Amino acid sequence: MKSNAGFTLMELMVTIAIIGTLSAVAVPNMISWRNNAQFNSGVRKVKIAFEKTRMDAIKANMPSRMDFNVGGDFFNRVKWDPVANAFAAPVTRELPPGVIISGSTFTGNQVQFSSRGMANNGTVTIQGSAGQTLDIVVAITGTSRIE
Repeated sequence: MKSNAGFTLMELMVTIAIIGTLSAVAVPNMISWRNNAQFNSGVRKVKIAFEKTRMDAIKANMPSRMDFNVGGDFFNRVKWDPVANAFAAPVTRELPPGVIISGSTFTGNQVQFSSRGMANNGTVTIQGSAGQTLDIVVAITGTSRIE
């Protein structure tokens, strides 16, 4: 007896059609999910940078600041250099793809934390590739929150 192992052309065509239909439904949802994940990651990255910059100022008992590139996809963290008695070279932090800093109410697009953790209050706005925006508000006490 001879065994006919394998698939017929019709079975392969049906399988490919099912996979194509599932892909047509799943891919747009995956793209939307990825864009939202990148946006949320960018917002959290800036919020954490606020907290780290404030803690650096308190820990070193020296001022520190953040500089924002409005319209760009990066920001700088800058610590005080006691030897030079001035701010040191900035450390650049990039945001995820498609995420930008779309606005800032800070004077000179900078927020500076004093040695006690106090800050000049203001807001920085983060925008995602799908147009979603969130604000990170910094109070004069140095605390920050996402709105």
